[in-house]
Amino acid sequence: MFDTVGMQSYIFSSNKMSENVGASTLVRKLLRNVLPEIVKERNGLSDWESRLGSPLDKSAPCEIVYSGGGNAYVAFRDVGEFNIVSEKLLRKAYALTHSVGIAVAAVETDFGDSYKADFARLNERLQIAKGSINHPVPAGNQPITRASARTGLPVTDSANGEWVDKAQSLKSKADESRMDFETLGSMIGIVCVDGNNIGDSIAKSVADAGTYDKAVPRMRELSKKISEAFGNARDIVNSACKSHIDLVTDGDDTAAVIKGELAISYAAELLRQIEKQPSPFESGAKLTACAGVSIVHSHFPFSAAYTLAEDACGIAKKTSRSDPGSYIDFHLHQSGMVLELSELRKRQYTIGGAPRYARPWKISGNAENVPDFAWFEERQHVWARESKSWPRTRLKDLRNALSISNEEALLVLGQCASRGYKLLDFDMGKSGNLSESDKGKLSWYFDVLELADVYGRIVLKDKEVR
Repeated sequence: MFDTVGMQSYIFSSNKMSENVGASTLVRKLLRNVLPEIVKERNGLSDWESRLGSPLDKSAPCEIVYSGGGNAYVAFRDVGEFNIVSEKLLRKAYALTHSVGIAVAAVETDFGDSYKADFARLNERLQIAKGSINHPVPAGNQPITRASARTGLPVTDSANGEWVDKAQSLKSKADESRMDFETLGSMIGIVCVDGNNIGDSIAKSVADAGTYDKAVPRMRELSKKISEAFGNARDIVNSACKSHIDLVTDGDDTAAVIKGELAISYAAELLRQIEKQPSPFESGAKLTACAGVSIVHSHFPFSAAYTLAEDACGIAKKTSRSDPGSYIDFHLHQSGMVLELSELRKRQYTIGGAPRYARPWKISGNAENVPDFAWFEERQHVWARESKSWPRTRLKDLRNALSISNEEALLVLGQCASRGYKLLDFDMGKSGNLSESDKGKLSWYFDVLELADVYGRIVLKDKEVR
């Protein structure tokens, strides 16, 4: 098994869009193009998608069993062939990217009825390999006269008027889009989407297969269906949102940069479209996924912005593990502080030891303590962004009060109620008093109001973006 290591840090380490897109292109080429070319050179079978219903060809010197999601399974006839292909791949990975590592793990087998045990051993060895791999920086040229201003490494080339090191040069040359963050506006959104329990679901689907002859075709077909489902969902949403740049579109993983005001709606619609895809599983279980979104200024360190989105996605996935379904979490970051999401929320969104926010929100699922994202959307469209009964100044007063305390918020609500302004869900009368259960919903309104100035809606039905 070959597994790319450090892929995300390689793609998202730069503030230059051309380098991010170029890095994504290079990583994608490693297992989609470079590995198949090497296998083909060795007279092996390189196109696994053309052999979906076929078992392994034991007469071939090597055969790609499956490739996707940053890893590839390859079957070899003998150890010598494995060593040759592995060495060629590692050398070409270095030449192509200059810094992406590849963890390699292997087990010996007779390709009989030991499929489940073999894959368990293989994954154990892969974890050991990934844990022991290091990332030494190649010496390259000596910085006698100049070093990269962004990495401190010796410069070897220039790109877009800037002296760059070897890895930066390779990334820039691989980007054919020539886009930059500024094309998306002053605020950008980073969206991370990850399928729920995909690996476990595939493992369960082939667990009873027993033999390689039964398991391999089943795994191939299932993996292909899952990739197509996520790809179809991306295509539908992308057709309605032109203001986006894909960085990772591999299997059930998606990472994209979106115009800031469309990022949350983009992520929510993508989750909905994933759930609408035909189930690839024999059980009929629908696909679900989780999303994390960070909205930042276009000049904010991109790697830090991506980490915020990734951490938000992790929080959503934690909820999905206890209550299966699709969930979304998000963070609006308007300062220049580079901190972990947990620390930012502890500092900025904690009042009296309790979180002020309601996130994550559910697209689907039965978690009783998690609010429904449809509620969030309705309040954004009907109340926060299009309200004619609430003046903008009143909405901002309420938002600011909510960020201080419930007592401050109730004071503002009382003032608003005396002038006839009401929250849609609460019956405050003229006093502005709320029940304890309604007070708990104030955090829902905080999420709505905090995002009101940077939230736009993607409408898929008529391909309209608002």
